[in-house]
Amino acid sequence: MEEYRPIPDTGVMEVVAQLVVVNGMVIVEARFRDNLRMLLNHELPDRRVEIEQTIAYLDQNPLAVAALAPQPSGQSPASGPADPPEAAGFPAPSVPGQAPTRLPDPPHRHWDPHPLPPLGAWRDPVVDTPDEQRRAHVETWAARLLVLPPDGWAVSHHLHATAGHLFKLRDDGTSIIADQHLLRMTAIYIDTDSLPSAGAGEPVLSRMRVLHRRAFGAGDWRAVREPEWRSLQGRPAVLDHFGQDGPERWGFSLATDLGDGHGAVVIAGGPPLRADALDVALESASTLELTPGPEGRRLPRWRIGPGWNAGEEVQVSTEEVVAMVTLKLVPPVYAGLAGIAKLDAWEDWVFQTSNPARGARSLGNREVHVDGLDVARLLRFDYQPSGRGRAIVNLVVGLVGEDTGFTFVMESWAGAEAAYIQPDLLLERISVLGPLPGRS
Repeated sequence: MEEYRPIPDTGVMEVVAQLVVVNGMVIVEARFRDNLRMLLNHELPDRRVEIEQTIAYLDQNPLAVAALAPQPSGQSPASGPADPPEAAGFPAPSVPGQAPTRLPDPPHRHWDPHPLPPLGAWRDPVVDTPDEQRRAHVETWAARLLVLPPDGWAVSHHLHATAGHLFKLRDDGTSIIADQHLLRMTAIYIDTDSLPSAGAGEPVLSRMRVLHRRAFGAGDWRAVREPEWRSLQGRPAVLDHFGQDGPERWGFSLATDLGDGHGAVVIAGGPPLRADALDVALESASTLELTPGPEGRRLPRWRIGPGWNAGEEVQVSTEEVVAMVTLKLVPPVYAGLAGIAKLDAWEDWVFQTSNPARGARSLGNREVHVDGLDVARLLRFDYQPSGRGRAIVNLVVGLVGEDTGFTFVMESWAGAEAAYIQPDLLLERISVLGPLPGRS
């Protein structure tokens, strides 16, 4: 058997890691290889031979690139959210006019520093844009998802922004990527009924300040500066800076209690090399607003400059089940497709990257209507995760506009009362108000 060796230039391998490692597992099923080739050729043009070598190497060594990939930040709804480390606890109440209390240190300080790329002329799409141009291209990203929950269901609204990679241009005009660890930012507007049961009785602000543990999977983030008071939504907000010991910063949380049974927090994090871009993210974080939307609902929006891509998520939950509604940009390689062909490609991409029922037995599919979507399809699966009971997964994929993909995932355990909840109960309460902003 021919022995395939790793590619010496890890640029291809890093992109493979981003595209094929999902929830700690490497996808090597034959049905995904063509899509993998398309995506790699888009990300790394003119490197076809290396791409084919890498795919062949992946077939023979499916765990080879796992160490290069970012680890997942969350869990599937049916697994239930992980409670924050008990020993970390919650910060003591903070009172405006007095210095805010420090966050407790995490119980286990395990640092896995992001590898820094070698020195060179790396460009950052967030900070390399001149200030005047950045101000001229600031875009308001308003929520596009409206969910009117049934009685007894709680809602949390997430706006996501992902910064483009550091990159370096080559003499031939192509580019290579420096870091596989993205700078990302999430704004959360949350009904306090959606907060974890752990911490009930703690002040809302204290609970919002530790939401980074869950939203970013950042249970080991350590505060490296004294917290400070800022403003968010016109209310006092606590800013916490995270990082390793020393001057390097690679995350922040800006949290507030809105005082009406809701809270808001903006969380950002990335590799230390992008501290300057983190400052730009903090500027955007402070612009978070809540504006009147349809049906009397308030919807979040913020203002962000060039270098970012948008995403959105709404979590609708009870004590027994969580439904996840998301909008994401469709990969640009599908730009030439339309209608059902594009929906098929989007469905395949969802299966490839985030479907919780991979390899499950399908119980059929049907067309469904979701207000604001051009086309949508419901798929239902019955599967049994290793060492656990049977689960029922309802998955809806849809499209709005040229490049915005919609997903709805509701997972529950077979035999539980929640397993008999029909997805139409929620689908008829979802409206998509328009496509996401275009790629920057």
